[in-house]
Amino acid sequence: MTDPFEALRQRDAPLRPRPAFAADLGRRLTAALAQHSSEEETVPSRTRIHRVETYLSVSDPRAAISFYEEAFGATLIDEPVIMPDGRIGHCELAIGDSVVRVGGEHPAEAVHNPDSLGGTTVQLYAMVDDADAVVDRARSAGAEVLRPVADAHGTRMGKVRDPFGHNWFVVSEVPAPHPNARPATGALGYFTLSAPDGARARAFWSSLFAWDLVQGPEGYHIANIEPPGGIHAGTPVPGTGLFFRVDDIEFAVERVRALGGSAGEVHRRRAGSDAECTDDQGIPFQLWSPAPGY
Repeated sequence: MTDPFEALRQRDAPLRPRPAFAADLGRRLTAALAQHSSEEETVPSRTRIHRVETYLSVSDPRAAISFYEEAFGATLIDEPVIMPDGRIGHCELAIGDSVVRVGGEHPAEAVHNPDSLGGTTVQLYAMVDDADAVVDRARSAGAEVLRPVADAHGTRMGKVRDPFGHNWFVVSEVPAPHPNARPATGALGYFTLSAPDGARARAFWSSLFAWDLVQGPEGYHIANIEPPGGIHAGTPVPGTGLFFRVDDIEFAVERVRALGGSAGEVHRRRAGSDAECTDDQGIPFQLWSPAPGY
């Protein structure tokens, strides 16, 4: 039976667009292609990378999640991927506006955690609102403080090693100084207590002031006061030492001598340069020009 609607069928035929519409569309296409071509020529390809994120290999992902939550305020983005043996194979954590992925080792691709390697080749740099508070939280959660928080390069910066071997620089910005602020030169930068018995000194001073004493090669560093200080253990004679910060230690040494005091030679150390001095009445003190990061 013949379809009765077949008689109504019309062949498809192209329609000519209105001249005004065609002209406007042509102008818009030409402008868009020109802009795209300009961006291709002027914007380097590296700017097309949106972001680079971190993937940490750890010995115990479950414990790592708890540590990063406590130390850095991390939150799980989704539920972790649980392996058949009950281990966490993968998880994603939000720390601030960054994503940190955490998982176990993957020997097939030579992915090992720092404990297995005996060290790490990658360090993390975390910008935070309060470096002192974050380092304190990390220490309480089990991190090792590698560098106490101090002013460095216009920031407050400390460094910790988490319980899984990863190193974190913890950094907060320091507001610009008031234009009438006094310069740091001459300010007390550090002090030491010389003690024949370091353990007794630690027990006494930590009980008296609740100092947080971090053991070092020659005694203890006092990490929770400003300016910081230390206990120099094993010295034959008890005493105290004052370290005054200077920008140019060579110039400061010459000034001490010119004013009638005495100054020893300048010693270059990891923490900076220092010189033993006395004023014109014999009062001992030290000049210290700190190294970057101290």
